[in-house]
Amino acid sequence: MQSDADGLTFKDLGPIVTANISNERAKGIVEVCGAPYVIRDGYFYIYSRDVMDGFLTQQIHLAVARAKVADVVRAGLEGKSADWMKFCEGAFSESALGGRSTALEKGNPRLRWMDVSYNTLLRKYIMIVAANTTPSQVALFMTWSEDGITWAERIRLVEEKGECFYPSMLGFGDEQRQTGAEFYVYYTFSAKGGFERWNDAVIARRKIAVNRK
Repeated sequence: MQSDADGLTFKDLGPIVTANISNERAKGIVEVCGAPYVIRDGYFYIYSRDVMDGFLTQQIHLAVARAKVADVVRAGLEGKSADWMKFCEGAFSESALGGRSTALEKGNPRLRWMDVSYNTLLRKYIMIVAANTTPSQVALFMTWSEDGITWAERIRLVEEKGECFYPSMLGFGDEQRQTGAEFYVYYTFSAKGGFERWNDAVIARRKIAVNRK
């Protein structure tokens, strides 16, 4: 939360989304993947990975939690965090702090990183996903959704021999978290990849054009 008019001081209001697995077991298991968000119909929707607790842990590669924008703002002004709810088994029914979640993509396919936007031309949510195609190759994929919950099968966007990582979408309008007929995808590209990526990584940019049929 911003706590001064110049935006130089911030106050930590605490976590809003945590994994289902306990904090004691979560180390080295959970990475939320940047937790990108969209605002639609008066709600924040925040996307992340989750890990279900149990004898055998289960990775949920794409999960979502939401909270009303008005509640988030009101709670922030009071110096506390709003109540966020995870989507689980057909409804936003589980607390985002340690609750269970349901995978949003059919088959729960693996992903490494993602970014999400609402596309005003398609009137759909779109997501750019970084995912492995081989153990050493990471490509970019695109998927879309009517409601931000049920997502289509991914299509491949980028074919490069190496690692495409950390995708971020940038629209051309006043609201850059929204996209339209054209938008940019920024990402890092490394031929080496993995923990060696920072020895040769570069920032890449691609213009994506979409159309309604």
